[in-house]
Parts: sequence; C-alpha cells; structure tokens
Amino acid sequence: MNTQVPVINLSELTEYAEFICEVLVGRNRMSLRVTTEDHGDFLLVPVIEKSPIPADVLSELEQMQKVLESPETSLAGPPPLDMPF
Repeated sequence: MNTQVPVINLSELTEYAEFICEVLVGRNRMSLRVTTEDHGDFLLVPVIEKSPIPADVLSELEQMQKVLESPETSLAGPPPLDMPF
C-alpha cells in the first residue's frame, strides 16, 4: 500500500483547481501536499461528512441504555433470544 501523499506546487493547484477539487479530492478522496514558493507547504484533504443519526434510532439507543443501566436488569442467565445452535 502506498502511503506517500502526492505533491503538487501552488501553480499546478491554481491551474487545475476544478479538476483537483472535484475529481481527485472530491470523488476519489485523495489528499495532496501543496508546496509554495516560501516553503510553506499545506495539505489539501477531503472532509468526509457523516450523515446524522435519525432521531428514532437515537431514542431506541437511549431506551436500551436506560434498560441496561437499571439495577433490575441482570446480565447473567440465558440470552434473551433463541439461539439457533
């Protein structure tokens, strides 16, 4: 696996900005190291957005957590579901 980050210079970034941003970074989630004249390098990386967890799933998780944290819930004994084996 190649762990090297491709290096481009600032003039290449400005010349091919649309292609780099849309295709390389946007679609292919590629990170690039951009070098400048004064040696102030920076990284161009994609920001991967996570979709929010639906409210119904959050409420179910909260209910499950309350049940597990209640003192009358015992974790010892047989599993609550019929196991196929």
